[in-house]
Amino acid sequence: MRRRTKNSLFNQGDMSKFVNVFLFIILLASSAECLADTPLDNRQLYIGVSGNSAAGASVDGVALSLTLRNSTVQVGQPIWATVEVRNVSGKTQGAWFGPRNSTYSFTIVNVRTGSVAPAIPNNFGLDPISGPLDGPPVSAGASMYGTFRLDLMYKINEAGTYSVRVADGVPIVSGKPVHLQSNTMTLVVAP
Repeated sequence: MRRRTKNSLFNQGDMSKFVNVFLFIILLASSAECLADTPLDNRQLYIGVSGNSAAGASVDGVALSLTLRNSTVQVGQPIWATVEVRNVSGKTQGAWFGPRNSTYSFTIVNVRTGSVAPAIPNNFGLDPISGPLDGPPVSAGASMYGTFRLDLMYKINEAGTYSVRVADGVPIVSGKPVHLQSNTMTLVVAP
């Protein structure tokens, strides 16, 4: 049986557990806050079955497909986009999505005015996902997926209809960078 001293609320073992739980809660809360503010949701990078959506032209056996979580949003709401690096080669290839904060750029154009949404400088946050030049095998009919939060990467502050596409996406396929463009999606930003 543990003995509690007169002047202590916790014994030595209880205090150690309390400190560990307290530190874990602080770490969890700060991680959630950082992830909420970053345009790149690092929890959303994975390999899965290829989608059926439109894609841009293929190069070296891969093609980019862009989809939007919501095709209509209100001004100021998050704009989530998923980029799919689709293996269309018919064979397994070593592939790596690449650093999403520097190798994927989008073109977002207001259809009515023709103005291009400017990028928000240095608002990518850190992308801790890294890997070798030749990543995990991606079988034929499979894809790599990465999620981007476009409203934190580009100034989209007015209502209107926008065309959205990946202007340059650079995954690493079979040890070399491949420059790709995606299909174009339509985004409606309502007042």
